[in-house]
Amino acid sequence: MKTTICNSARCRFAGIIAIAAVIGLLMAGCDNGSPASSPPPPPDTFTVTFDSAGGSPVANQSGIEDGGFATEPPTNPTRAFTPGAGLWANPLPTDYTFNHWSAPGETGPFAFTTTPITENITLTAQWTAPTPIAGVPVNNVAAAVNHVNANPGRFTLLVGQVQAVTGVLTVN
Repeated sequence: MKTTICNSARCRFAGIIAIAAVIGLLMAGCDNGSPASSPPPPPDTFTVTFDSAGGSPVANQSGIEDGGFATEPPTNPTRAFTPGAGLWANPLPTDYTFNHWSAPGETGPFAFTTTPITENITLTAQWTAPTPIAGVPVNNVAAAVNHVNANPGRFTLLVGQVQAVTGVLTVN
């Protein structure tokens, strides 16, 4: 068997190219575009902020993964109410009624179980204010007395300004 040794520069260059090609092919099967020691990038996470619109604070929810769901707060916020002028049923109301949380630009309820979180978002509390007894005009003492006389119950009349009452008004 005859062995040929190539000592020319051309032969050595061809051998180096061949070795580099084999190494390149071997490494190409392992390359995923990032260094082997780097962990995959973390998923995007978002924060849901709760704006209680004048009510008690509610904790934000952070670290919600892209496409995940926020959790409806377990406790509704409260919001104090001070009645104004009008005829009110007793006991006087002290709080607004919490309705639900709404997404920006919406007034309907936010669907916590079906709306994925894909960005930071602020949900706002929607409230209903107590209202005085319907049909009794504000600051109309005579109408309030007539209502009280015609309806059972206990009432409080709050007037928002000085009222002149002509004649005698009797509460039965």
